[in-house]
Amino acid sequence: MTVDLWERYRVNPKKTARAQDIVDALDHMQDFTSTPLRKQDFKIKGPVDVSIDSLYQFDDIDAWAEWRPGDLTLMDPTERFNELDSFRGKEWAHRAVHWTPENIPAIVVVELPDGFSAIADGRGRVSYAIGMGWKKIPTIFLRPKK
Repeated sequence: MTVDLWERYRVNPKKTARAQDIVDALDHMQDFTSTPLRKQDFKIKGPVDVSIDSLYQFDDIDAWAEWRPGDLTLMDPTERFNELDSFRGKEWAHRAVHWTPENIPAIVVVELPDGFSAIADGRGRVSYAIGMGWKKIPTIFLRPKK
């Protein structure tokens, strides 16, 4: 992650981070390193509102995004719910239909000590935001302490 990107974004005080998302993100990133990843070894910034386009530098989103921009907005509410249910199950679908750009839980981008960065938690939320045609999504950045 470039210093410029880290510095460019300002924390949005109206948004919150879910502690479990940070734990899940570090657990996911553990697959990419033999070094134990502990929350206390990272600086945390966020949530910040990040453009969907900016997230492509961290992941090949097109390889896993479930929908193209705006696809979900073309569906009636029942069809959209059924689509979300088949994607992640009823519980997730029930939560997702109430999300707006203002209240969707933040995703987590983690930078490892070797410089590798990825969207480590929240791929489903990114897919949903894309499907809804949103331009930004709240994001938490974790960067190793020096």
